[in-house]
Amino acid sequence: NQSINQPINQSPLPRFSSHESAAHAIVSVNGTTIEGHEVKVNWATTPSSQKKDTSNHFHVFVGDLSPEITTEDIKAAFAPFGRIS
Repeated sequence: NQSINQPINQSPLPRFSSHESAAHAIVSVNGTTIEGHEVKVNWATTPSSQKKDTSNHFHVFVGDLSPEITTEDIKAAFAPFGRIS
């Protein structure tokens, strides 16, 4: 199970309910192309000043996004790894 959060810097953070799903998504989507542009995917980190309980969800960072890539494009890329809410 996953959802997408859109932080201020406009890089979406897909959120998974299991570590295994997040890890599989990182390995599978990193380096692929979305709308003709290669993307980078890795574990997301939280600044120490914004600590919160993340024990029941796992965020991945999606970077190097072209302005043409939409949230719907990101959802489609990560859909094989779980439902996006």
